[in-house]
Amino acid sequence: MRSQSCPLSPEAPSTVAVRRFKVVLEWDRDESLWLTYVPALNHLSTYGETKESALAETREAILGYIEAAQKEA
Repeated sequence: MRSQSCPLSPEAPSTVAVRRFKVVLEWDRDESLWLTYVPALNHLSTYGETKESALAETREAILGYIEAAQKEA
């Protein structure tokens, strides 16, 4: 199990706040996939065939989560 920080917008303009979330990255031997979990966002979870694709999916899922939360507020 590995933990990484996942910036939402690595090239964000200076007027936009960059948020970082702890991302847990695990290899699933049975499925031959990388799994990610974001503990701070109700253990939001994604997967990918490579670490990079799993983390890219995680970034998209985080953005969607935040967008949905803002609409509810």
